[in-house]
Amino acid sequence: MGPEGLTQGVNNDHPIFDMIVEVAENGREAIARGTEIAMLGDVNRHVASWEFNVFRNRFVKEDGFWKVQDIVVAPQIVADYYIGWGQGGLKPSDAVIPPFLNVTSSPVAQGSTTCSTNVTVNALKRRLQRSAACDGTENLSHAYGYYADDILGEQLGELFAKNGHKASPFAGFFHTPERITGAMKASYGTNRSALRSSISFHWRPQPIIIVSEDGRSASLRARLLQPSTSVNKAGSFNSAIYQDQIVSENGKWKFWSVTIDEFYWQSSSWKSGWSMATQQNSTQPDPPAWTRRYPPDLTIADVGDRESTFRGGSGRFIQWPEIQRMWFGYRNSVSGRKPEWYWPGCVPCGVRPDWSLEANGWQEL
Repeated sequence: MGPEGLTQGVNNDHPIFDMIVEVAENGREAIARGTEIAMLGDVNRHVASWEFNVFRNRFVKEDGFWKVQDIVVAPQIVADYYIGWGQGGLKPSDAVIPPFLNVTSSPVAQGSTTCSTNVTVNALKRRLQRSAACDGTENLSHAYGYYADDILGEQLGELFAKNGHKASPFAGFFHTPERITGAMKASYGTNRSALRSSISFHWRPQPIIIVSEDGRSASLRARLLQPSTSVNKAGSFNSAIYQDQIVSENGKWKFWSVTIDEFYWQSSSWKSGWSMATQQNSTQPDPPAWTRRYPPDLTIADVGDRESTFRGGSGRFIQWPEIQRMWFGYRNSVSGRKPEWYWPGCVPCGVRPDWSLEANGWQEL
């Protein structure tokens, strides 16, 4: 894997798609299988490559913590980015396809199960609520991506709790569903034709969902892989991270907070890819023009250091091929270690504590 930490211009992205987890009946073993799309490269040498891999990883539970037992990654296609897989893609000669999860027969690992007769009905309801929170969170995440793809402001606003808030790219945070919808209309217009000349997709893979003890709130960390295409200019790729919160409000799952940390790497076109980037001016660009007629409730710069290096922030703008700070809202799930860039809770709550989950009757994550 090489030394720890990325250096300027090095891209080592491995977003995960379609992961399925099978937990053994004994509750102490599990297998995860899915697809990994590796986007690798080095701006300094102008090299880039694709990998399409299948992984099948085994996990065990030790002392109450899930840990990795073994990792199997099987490359299926490896291709130079600039040649492509049509002309230069290679399936390694020793490539194998890891076994599919056998969901129609016995569990992956046999063993005695633990069945407690001391579990109360309320405890079972809480477990069910927490499981429902995971499903509700993932469903919301997908809906957000689809509505953002199609620039459906009304529908996207309806995904938010009545006091929820959302970051609009490079502009700031808008509070309440009505303001969120208004920001989308101010940015993209209201009389849009169904015949579009461009689209930016909002794929949100690799969700990390942490549910509160009472099952009424959750945090979501998701990737953004954003391929864009247009009839007027070259298409491109972008990569970012979402840091979100979700609540159960009146029996429905709603977004409480949506923050996007963007971008971690970019491309100017499909042709040039992510390894032809040049060093950019670190001066912060002006806010989007539409914010003059529809200003945010809180600007990106207002948030302070947490957002300072992103576009719209209060500090020096870091742009690919420089390496942006990678933020996490949770500690290491096994060791408890804090990440270098650690920010629990909603991103703007450092300056707007009244926007926090706890201040509004939900458990903080």
